[in-house]
Amino acid sequence: MFCNLRFYNSDHPTCRSCISQGANTCKPQKQKKVRKRYEAYQRGNVLVCTKDLRTPNDWTNKEYGKRIYRGEREAWKRLFRGAFFIWGKPTGRRRLTVTRYVPGKNHFMKDRTNIEGSMKPLEDALVNMGILIDDKVEFLHREEPRQEVDKTFPRVEIEIEDM
Repeated sequence: MFCNLRFYNSDHPTCRSCISQGANTCKPQKQKKVRKRYEAYQRGNVLVCTKDLRTPNDWTNKEYGKRIYRGEREAWKRLFRGAFFIWGKPTGRRRLTVTRYVPGKNHFMKDRTNIEGSMKPLEDALVNMGILIDDKVEFLHREEPRQEVDKTFPRVEIEIEDM
């Protein structure tokens, strides 16, 4: 049994559970992995979120690539939980516009394939949450993501319109 301390402190007096086990001081507890928290809010029919798009280089040909991709998709799904009320149920083809604001030009994704590939987890999350019917060409008109500079508030703006 471990003590309820989050971090090991050598000055901490021994608690009852440690005394019953015959220990002189409390054992350090394993730290839990902290999930990143992203914020999102609505501005008209635009969802503004603090989560950034990740390039496919982060998960392609990596040892845990599938896990990284799934984690990325799940993070987008958490952000889209309340977004169904913004865009409503899909009835046909929709237009997806994404604008990525970064602190400086050196943060731009320079390869077109990286920019296009970074959209895949986002689109899969939109389909999974029921905001898009499918990410096929028949149901989705996607414009190339734009990148702009905003030093004070880096963010991603997602806009979905019915066509």
